[in-house]
Amino acid sequence: MPVVPEVPVVAGVAVTRHLQHCLLRNAHAVRCAIACLFLAGNPVSAAVLPDDRADALYHSYEGGGVEIDGPSVMVLKKFGQSVAVSGNYYVDSVSSASIDVVTSGASPYDEDRTEYTGTIEY
Repeated sequence: MPVVPEVPVVAGVAVTRHLQHCLLRNAHAVRCAIACLFLAGNPVSAAVLPDDRADALYHSYEGGGVEIDGPSVMVLKKFGQSVAVSGNYYVDSVSSASIDVVTSGASPYDEDRTEYTGTIEY
């Protein structure tokens, strides 16, 4: 019998080890059942694509010796009635000074995390 990991808590409800074991053991059957329910309950239909838009955001946090800030820019462009393309640029700049930095002159922590995402809708 495989080792079952810790019991997760989902939306405040603990999944029993037996149920978790059954789901892990029959993962393929569970995925097939979910796919069938999804396909049966959602007939194919046309959707209206979103309008062209551009969004800009700047986030900032400072507290506990930590500073986090950076921009986010999203652009969405529709081509005709059936294709839309969007892209997003996001920067998260983190800097921190621990008590060691303050008292002994150690190096502060600085990191820039950059994310690029894109989607094509048809």
